[in-house]
Formats: sequence, C-alpha cells, structure tokens
Amino acid sequence: MDKKVEDAIRLYHPYQLVGRRAKPEPVMSTSFLDGLWQEIPVDLHEISNGEHLLVVVDHYSCWLETIPVKETTRGSCLKT
Repeated sequence: MDKKVEDAIRLYHPYQLVGRRAKPEPVMSTSFLDGLWQEIPVDLHEISNGEHLLVVVDHYSCWLETIPVKETTRGSCLKT
C-alpha cells in the first residue's frame, strides 16, 4: 500500500511542484548608523494618471522626502 501511495504522489503533477521547504535565511542584524544620510532607501510609487512619487527616507533621522514625478523614463531626468 505504501508503494502505491508513493507512486500516486510521484505521478500527480501538483505534488511534483511542492518539494521540501528551503532552509530559512539566517536573521541578519543591522549596524547602528553614525549620522545622517548614510542609509537612504529610494522608491517610486504610482499615485494616479501616470504620475509618480519619488520617495527618499533617511534611516538615521526618519526624514521623509517626496518628489512628484511626471515621467519615469531615463531621459526625463536629464531634462531641465
């Protein structure tokens, strides 16, 4: 009976897609920052009508800057 179950599982496609879980990544600690603007994540959020917000955050002070952006193409940042 075990052999029949193992064969059925081997042949059933959805069971072939699921395997052993990957070993979880180890938790990594972050170092404390010494001053302003050392670590600044940047993200681009779509708000409406094709317009976007460029969001910049200083992790040390939690200062948030947002800049409205109409175009997101490479050449658009070169226009003045």
